[in-house]
Amino acid sequence: MRGKLSEVYTDCDKKTIDGMLLIIVGKKTVWEISNEVLDDMNKARKKEKMKGFLQSEEVKEMRRFAGEVGIRGYRPSTIAISIPHRDRSVPSSSSPIPHRD
Repeated sequence: MRGKLSEVYTDCDKKTIDGMLLIIVGKKTVWEISNEVLDDMNKARKKEKMKGFLQSEEVKEMRRFAGEVGIRGYRPSTIAISIPHRDRSVPSSSSPIPHRD
């Protein structure tokens, strides 16, 4: 960066170039910090919105229903379905698969 400024501003001394570099770095840092703060604010807003959604009556009703039918968890990556264990020693007359002894 210093080299590019020295090429463009050939009549400026090292102290002036250093001042220019400080201004450039200061502006870049301010923008980076501003963007980080803005991102954090957006994340916090989305988190609050999600909390409100998860505590809504519709979601509570869906979770109760899921519990009744045997689905556990509310994150897509942790959903598990409970399937009751069937005793294979007793043949089921309604089973489409023939039972082998």
